[in-house]
Amino acid sequence: MKISLEPKDDLAPVSVCEIQKHIKVLKTTKAPGLDGRVHRLVEHISEGFKKKRKTMSVFFDVAKTFDRVWHAGLIHKLYTLELPDRLVLIIQNYLSNRLFTFRHKNTYSTKRTLKAGVPQGSTLSPLLYSAYVNDISQPSIGVQLAFFADDTALYLRGNSFRDITPRLQRAIDELTRWLRLWRIKVNLDKSAAIRFNYSKHKKFTVPYNALTLCIDNAPIPWQHNYNFLGVTLDKHLHLRDHVARVSKLTKFYQSRLTA
Repeated sequence: MKISLEPKDDLAPVSVCEIQKHIKVLKTTKAPGLDGRVHRLVEHISEGFKKKRKTMSVFFDVAKTFDRVWHAGLIHKLYTLELPDRLVLIIQNYLSNRLFTFRHKNTYSTKRTLKAGVPQGSTLSPLLYSAYVNDISQPSIGVQLAFFADDTALYLRGNSFRDITPRLQRAIDELTRWLRLWRIKVNLDKSAAIRFNYSKHKKFTVPYNALTLCIDNAPIPWQHNYNFLGVTLDKHLHLRDHVARVSKLTKFYQSRLTA
């Protein structure tokens, strides 16, 4: 795996057109909202309800997204994307020799070198992260993948939850192996699984003997709702929880404006 480049004094300048050509290779992700990833997930679930089919989804919370980008892995992926050596060298120098220190009251720790992460607030960081996850493992058994930054979801529709569970678990295992390979950590406490099942009532619960989905043998907690890309999805897709949350936030900010 090629992870570094020897400095050269005779590197030619990098043109804007050349950079734009390579940016177009990256998988684009639209801004979060009902016009993008969430819309497709909601449509998938709704179509299942019309056909009396069920949908199961797993939502992953990636811990410290930009702070976990492995520098050596990122440089390797930039080479894989066939970026010019001179451009990779510029990015490598941009990430190298960054130092950090920790302060407790009036005491400072010794300076340490950062070996992972892209600078917070930099306009280049989202683009570098896109390059880092550009080859994210795609499910091969009909499972759908939706991701944006630190929010990732796998979902599958079927006739019964018992049929869906093993297929979805295989997709989870595939994705987990890819995440582990590239040193991306999942926050299990903030991840969740939901069984979407249409009902006019709110008393639908997961049976005690239901098959459990796991990440690295750790069970994923079942939830009644989950906030995915700013939209609170509930197990019946009533969206009442989402409306209540938005209404509460609206009243809060209105009170701030009139105070």
